[in-house]
Amino acid sequence: MNLIKYTIIGNLPRDVKKPQLMLIGDWLENIGFDTGTFVSLAFENEGLTLKSLGTDYHVLVQNMKADTPIIQATTRLRDKIPLTHLVLSGENLTRYGFGVGSPVTIHALSGTIQIKPINLLPYGIDPHLMIKKKIYHVHRGQYKGKPVPRIQLVGTWLSQLGFTLEKLVSLIYSPNQITFKVTDISKHTNKPSKIENSKHITLHSTPNGKISIRLQGLWLETLGFSSKTPFFVHYDHGLIQVTRLMLQK
Repeated sequence: MNLIKYTIIGNLPRDVKKPQLMLIGDWLENIGFDTGTFVSLAFENEGLTLKSLGTDYHVLVQNMKADTPIIQATTRLRDKIPLTHLVLSGENLTRYGFGVGSPVTIHALSGTIQIKPINLLPYGIDPHLMIKKKIYHVHRGQYKGKPVPRIQLVGTWLSQLGFTLEKLVSLIYSPNQITFKVTDISKHTNKPSKIENSKHITLHSTPNGKISIRLQGLWLETLGFSSKTPFFVHYDHGLIQVTRLMLQK
């Protein structure tokens, strides 16, 4: 199956306990999930499998088991463009073990979509840190006219964690992981001490006032963060960890 995306399951609007996963785009139509298509749900191969059943309700009734969960694809406007829209929410996710904050991969083939959980144990992620509700990708930057990988985190959530322009940020890195830690500049009247595999960086502000963390250079590739590489962002106050997400089949 082709890998469509990595994502983290969010929550229903105004309800942080009930999960919701939205799939939208032309790619759904390309694999047989057009608007009006009935879709069955089943737990197979350690993941949630969605199968296209066509649009004829009478055929569906004759061929499906009574206890098989069924949902239907609809249409939703995005930028005033109608796109096929498929929503999984509430019991349709929790009965298969997917909760709010669950990281998953979405694979697709003609007539079938498979949603698989991502096991976080091999990544050494601190379970006490909250997982941000998004999986990012390494961008493509430029240095002296040559392409280089760039990691960029932007948003008001950074300042809420204590990452402000008045702070210095210590950076500790190792293969597949980078840790950012807030340090009070006033406590470093002298040049901060240099330890192996670490550096200090300053934060930036975007034109609309949001805090931005930017890393760029070929040194990111040596850590495994090449252009388009997916990664987790998980954090606690004053601490952010960026962990490379290994490609999974």
